[in-house]
Amino acid sequence: MGIFWDIMQQDELDKQEKKARNLEERVGQLEADLATTRVLLRKTGTAEKNPGGPGTTFIKGY
Repeated sequence: MGIFWDIMQQDELDKQEKKARNLEERVGQLEADLATTRVLLRKTGTAEKNPGGPGTTFIKGY
């Protein structure tokens, strides 16, 4: 029974480790997405304050 119990515990530890790695990867991706969003918002804010300023593009006819 002792070996069976050890195997079950190791399996549970492996599952928890995998969940932790997946969570860390997801947090990393969310942090990267947030940084991209912040850059975009800064550019948008600049464009609204200064139409035609740096980082803005106007399409003829619009």
